[in-house]
Amino acid sequence: MDVETLEGDNIEDEDAEDSEDVGFASAWQRGDGVALAILRSVFSWLEGGSLVRAAGVCRAWRRAAAEPALWRRRLLPRAAPPHLRALRRAAVAAQLHTESSWSGWSWRREYWLTAARWRLQSRELAAGGACVTHAALSHAADRIAVTADDASFTVWERVAAGGGWRWARGWGGSLRARGWAAAGAARWAPGDARLLLAGPLALADRWELLVLRFDQNGRGMTEVRAECSSCGGCWASANTFVTLIPRLLAPARAVTTVWLNAAEQKLQSEYAGVTVPVLRIYNEAAAHITHMLIAEVPAEDLEKLEQKNSTTVASESVEEHTLEEGEDCPTPEYWQATLPVLNEVVAHVLVAAMGAVGGERGVARALGAWELRALALPPLFATASLAERVARRRSRAGPPSQDEPPPSEDELRALCTPPLVTCRLRNRVLGLQIHPNGGCVWASTCAGAECVSLPALRPLMRVTAAASAPVSSLPYVVQPAASDDYIAAPAGDGSWMVRVYAAR
Repeated sequence: MDVETLEGDNIEDEDAEDSEDVGFASAWQRGDGVALAILRSVFSWLEGGSLVRAAGVCRAWRRAAAEPALWRRRLLPRAAPPHLRALRRAAVAAQLHTESSWSGWSWRREYWLTAARWRLQSRELAAGGACVTHAALSHAADRIAVTADDASFTVWERVAAGGGWRWARGWGGSLRARGWAAAGAARWAPGDARLLLAGPLALADRWELLVLRFDQNGRGMTEVRAECSSCGGCWASANTFVTLIPRLLAPARAVTTVWLNAAEQKLQSEYAGVTVPVLRIYNEAAAHITHMLIAEVPAEDLEKLEQKNSTTVASESVEEHTLEEGEDCPTPEYWQATLPVLNEVVAHVLVAAMGAVGGERGVARALGAWELRALALPPLFATASLAERVARRRSRAGPPSQDEPPPSEDELRALCTPPLVTCRLRNRVLGLQIHPNGGCVWASTCAGAECVSLPALRPLMRVTAAASAPVSSLPYVVQPAASDDYIAAPAGDGSWMVRVYAAR
């Protein structure tokens, strides 16, 4: 007798196999034959928890419980039909893809993700009763930098304890002596050797940025201090970072300059520059640029996007995308963007949260993309004397003459670099985070989270919050966290709550 399993393999009756005597217990523990088919038939009636326990009995039961159809049925009560169709498309994409990270697609793992329960492992009390404004996890996931509204910061380290691990206070300090009113944001550099801190000053209407370098003992030393906007800054590479300087040049008209800075300024020689302007961005809808990041994209995709823009009329050179109502479920383009891609030639793109053209004034609810040509600082060639250069710098930093009329909008736009493409979101942007594989960007908003592709910024997927969260007036900077399976983002504008969404 031939028996066809759920995997489609034909196996012969156990009587046709070895003629040696087999006991009752060993017959049910064999990994093939009728026993395997019967075990899978029985397991199809079990719930997920019982199926997990049955898989731990022996090797044969584990093999029977690993049948993908069993776990796919367990997903039925937990997922809607559109989500199941999306998962099937993801499974097909995983089979066609050759990358090792997607070769182990498992319906059992998908069930575990839907049935996961979050558990609070530990809770650390903040000293002084200050409110936490930002927390940044290092790339190695072994350190957390926490900033507070009393201008203090703390670096927590993961240490071994009792056969496991726990978080312990490693190093910290206060920036009150530097004149800071609060510590607003923290970002780890690639390699986690440096930490970028930004915050507002107490006696001046501007923000300041510090770069700390950590030694072998885990203590930081200030390397760079620079001016920045309320957006703070972001790392362009392990040795360079980007800052924004907005300037109000006319009533309700401002221009933001993007500066590339060296993180090792004390090692730079007299003839090497430490900062250079790379872009000028026009502030649409009189809104500040609230968030930014640097992403690596395939150079071929960026060239196609530039060629597409060069063939259009100048007045229509900026392509804008909007998220349609039917894009709540994952699309095939979303699965393609989340697959790991190895690129030999990469380009760098600046993605920023900005105001929308013709949108609400003062609200950053759109994303724009600009190409960064180079991430290395060019050599500095000074042709004038030091006194002349200082005089020119002071004249540029001073207020404009009252006799000169303010520049028009067209004149300011002519001085700026238009974005390659923009994407209008449903609500104000609260945070930006690149997907671990680098093919898309998640933006958390007051209404949930939205995903766009790189570098075209095409809408791929959105997740909507079930209900609006209570609004808090306390300052905070909460960046979303993205993985292949989950999106963690703030629940609302200034809310104390953080929601976790399924990214599938």
